[in-house]
Amino acid sequence: MTDTNTIKISTLEKMAESEVRPLSLESVTVKGHTIHFIDAGGGFGYSMIVFFGESQIKYANDYELHHPGRNREELRAWYLERANHQLYTEEEISGAVIDYHDYEAKRRYITELIPLRYDHLSMFHIFNNSAEDQEYEQAKQNYPFICALAYSYFKESEPVELITKLYNILQERRKESEQNYDYWFGAFYHELANHEYCINWEGDYDTLSAFGNIEYHGDEENERELYFEELKFSEMQKKAYTDARRKYLKDAEENGWG
Repeated sequence: MTDTNTIKISTLEKMAESEVRPLSLESVTVKGHTIHFIDAGGGFGYSMIVFFGESQIKYANDYELHHPGRNREELRAWYLERANHQLYTEEEISGAVIDYHDYEAKRRYITELIPLRYDHLSMFHIFNNSAEDQEYEQAKQNYPFICALAYSYFKESEPVELITKLYNILQERRKESEQNYDYWFGAFYHELANHEYCINWEGDYDTLSAFGNIEYHGDEENERELYFEELKFSEMQKKAYTDARRKYLKDAEENGWG
């Protein structure tokens, strides 16, 4: 049995469900995923470890380390709420996109969490020397199926087909929601905050770059209108951005974000 007093994150994230189960204080099922609440010991404390079958979905895990001051009851409630907002069924993905946050959460689930169910090789690697580069290229030979959406190589075609199918469904549901002013207002407000618009000298460029490829017009008097034109924004989108920008700047002033 793993000694939870000395466990490292690298060890914990490699553990199979059969290894974590004996450590579990409680197990619950959320949307087809198994969540084990364990005392991971050391600095991790009371933790949520998430699995889909035998595969650990490590990016969905959470640890007491990140939430100082909360007791176990509070942590358990937080973990379950978080799990319900980052894990999805295929039926949920096929349903309506409520807002921009809903879309982003579903997109992350499809492209970042589903790949963890399968044996895969990430496209992101840092090589310290040519030997490591050659080793990676050799390993790629065992992962012939490419999924650009997940930035990964897979051994089988099944995950590529599943990820692609669900992503395409999500895009269709998003297009339906994009006819809604509230969707765009929420999307723009989210990205304004994400790019710290109130203290960002390239705020319009950085924020609107999240919605398509645009050229930098920061030195031009009508830069915002030029970005709108490049992105082919409708009058409704322009109004939503203007309103979201006004609301964000008001909130920033009232809350001292700048």
